[in-house]
Amino acid sequence: MYWDGTDIAALDPSSLHGHVAVVTQQPTRWPLTARANILIGRHDRHDPDGTALRAAARDADCDTLLDTLPAGYDTVLTKSLKDGHDLSGGQWQRLSLARGHYRDAALTIFDEPTSALDPHAEAKILTDLARLRDPGRTVILITHRLAAARHCDRVLLLHDGELVEEGTHDELLHSGGRYAAMYELQSSAYA
Repeated sequence: MYWDGTDIAALDPSSLHGHVAVVTQQPTRWPLTARANILIGRHDRHDPDGTALRAAARDADCDTLLDTLPAGYDTVLTKSLKDGHDLSGGQWQRLSLARGHYRDAALTIFDEPTSALDPHAEAKILTDLARLRDPGRTVILITHRLAAARHCDRVLLLHDGELVEEGTHDELLHSGGRYAAMYELQSSAYA
């Protein structure tokens, strides 16, 4: 496996790690402040005025939520501590997305990042993820919700650990294969 033409076995693991972010389906619920829950994504990032922090929260659609918490970004996110506050599953997922955005990595892997969100929030997040595409960044979206794949430049369909189809969303729909059948099955539930 290669990173910009260099075998990753030859790279310093900590250096490589610094260029990768992962946003999981089950976000870690750190019993820290909301601010620390985002900053932990890249604790050493220089952001003295909080501009990058707020941009990450905005990109994850949780800035308004954080502003309305009892102590704003400084609210402790656990009920086990005095004056602590807890979030819903979808709110934790948005906070995890903000952590991933704040990391500002060249490779970001989103594993079902909208599974706990309502359809409106999911649509906004997927639109925002599409904005992350630029020549210096790669975004990998792992999802079973095939409507989300419409936003991807390239779709890789895995089955039993094997790559069975690849192409754009439209190409895969027109090919009439496994992807098209699964997409039809999912979309028929809404017809």
